[in-house]
Amino acid sequence: MSLVITEDSDLIAFGVTKLLYKLNLDGNGQEIELTNAQFLHEYNFDNFSDEMKLITFVLAGCDYLKSIKGVGFKTAY
Repeated sequence: MSLVITEDSDLIAFGVTKLLYKLNLDGNGQEIELTNAQFLHEYNFDNFSDEMKLITFVLAGCDYLKSIKGVGFKTAY
């Protein structure tokens, strides 16, 4: 399986499902795989289109939109 090495977890909003995040000089980082992501177990994305997932993650807060006061992940979902 492929993964993306990035400093920006916002790539999740664009369909990246596995990434190595915050890689340091020693070559260590945090692996994020959406199928195993702890916070996603509370939510069901089975019936979400890719566009709906994108909108959810962008509204929840990212570099592409100023934060909306009072809107976190739960509200965006």
